[in-house]
Amino acid sequence: MRNPFINFLDLISPFLTAAILIILSIIVPSTEIQIYIPIGGPFIALQHTVTNPKLILIFFALIFLIIPAFRNYSKLYPTSLSFEAFFDADGIEVAIKKFSKTEFEMLRIEENWKKEKYNQLYLDRLNTLAKLRHLPSNVVFTESNHAHGEMILRYKKKFGWQKYQFEDIKGFMQFKFVDSRGKDTILRDEFELLPTEANIIQGTLKDIYFSWTKVVQPRFSHYVHLDPTHRFHVSDMVVIGVTKIRFFPVIDLGKTIYFIEDPSLLNKQSEIPKLIPVAYAVYDTG
Repeated sequence: MRNPFINFLDLISPFLTAAILIILSIIVPSTEIQIYIPIGGPFIALQHTVTNPKLILIFFALIFLIIPAFRNYSKLYPTSLSFEAFFDADGIEVAIKKFSKTEFEMLRIEENWKKEKYNQLYLDRLNTLAKLRHLPSNVVFTESNHAHGEMILRYKKKFGWQKYQFEDIKGFMQFKFVDSRGKDTILRDEFELLPTEANIIQGTLKDIYFSWTKVVQPRFSHYVHLDPTHRFHVSDMVVIGVTKIRFFPVIDLGKTIYFIEDPSLLNKQSEIPKLIPVAYAVYDTG
């Protein structure tokens, strides 16, 4: 991943150049300017008289303002990330507040998830799995758990204007459980990107010039390592990682909030299950 400061300069350079040109168009007096460009020695040259340099300066300012609409932003995103994942309801609630009302409705988030403690459903399922797979008795998932994780990401630019695709995302979360004697049990949970339409992202002019953000929601399968050589596919719990990507002033990823779909909580207007938040991740940008 490139230095964030270099990314910042790279991103703002067209806007900064356009601003300078606009300022020059204001302060430069309307006068004739002779342009002389030698292309074949002193005998062959291009000559032109510019009677109003303001129009030329504004013209080039507009060109620089158009450049951000055609950039390949996938080259600026990180290819590896470290993060900490948390499961407490209060932290999840704070993370969700970064979404606007429109984004909240678009994501179909269950409004009463915290009051009804729906996030506990995910932890209950993990605890049931731990018992079925005869994991140590101190492996108990609660809201106080947290995990360290790492992931690798691959993107590609697709044919079409500002169209991108997540090619692959893989990673893991590692939990540590301590028993009454102080002995540690390490549990590793791995996740892999599922091939869905959510992996294709189509940008808009509004995303680039006005809102400066884009919400993505790829889906993941995850696997619990039962021991160093065996892992169990948690097939009944597809996890949706919802992230607000920010374009400006610096390309970065905000917190990721992890959701699960619960078929028992149907939207009153449709048969589409609502989303229940179960965890959130904070990225290490150091």
